[in-house]
Amino acid sequence: MTVLPKGTPCGQSIVSMGRSILFRNCTELDLELSPMMPGYRDTTVLHEPRAVAAMPKSEVFPIRSGEDIVRLRQFVRAKAVALGFSLTDQTKFVTAASELARNALIHGGGGDAHFLMPESNGRLGLRLEFIDQGPGIPDIDKALADGFSSGNGLGLGLGGAKRLCDEFHIRSTPGAGSHISILKWKRF
Repeated sequence: MTVLPKGTPCGQSIVSMGRSILFRNCTELDLELSPMMPGYRDTTVLHEPRAVAAMPKSEVFPIRSGEDIVRLRQFVRAKAVALGFSLTDQTKFVTAASELARNALIHGGGGDAHFLMPESNGRLGLRLEFIDQGPGIPDIDKALADGFSSGNGLGLGLGGAKRLCDEFHIRSTPGAGSHISILKWKRF
C-alpha cells in the first residue's frame, strides 16, 4: 500500500503498481493506493472538512463517446470515495450515472453531465444532471417501467437508475431533449 501523508504537495506524481499517478488537491488529504483494489486509481479519504470545502462544487462533462462515459464513471467514483460514501452507495451511484450517460449518448445523440455537490443539514451529496437535445421521451411513465426499451436493451435503464438513487427527476419534451437529475446522499 502506498500512503501519501497530509501536506503532500499538489501535483505530486508517484508510481504504484507499475502506473504513474498524478495527485491533485492533496494538501488536505491522506491518499492510499492498495493493490488489493483493482480498478481504483486512488482511494481518497477526507479527514478534514476544509478538504470538502476546497473541492469544486460543480463541473460539466461532455458526453460524446464511450470514452467520455468511462471518464465520467471514474470521476464519479473518485468523488464518492473522497466524500466517504460506502462501497455499496458508490457502486449504486456510478451504475446509475453510467446508465444515464449511455442513454444520453445513444438516445439523445450526446449531451452533457453536470456534476454538483449539494449540502443540506450537514449532509453531503452527489448530484448529476444529464442534459441532451435529442428527440426526448414521449411517454416518461412507460420509459420508467421495467421491460420498456426503445432500442435493443433489457429495458432496465431509467427505472433501474431511479431505484439506485435517493432522488430522481426527469423532464423531457418530444423534439426538445431530456433533463434527468439524480442525487445520492452520504449516509450518516
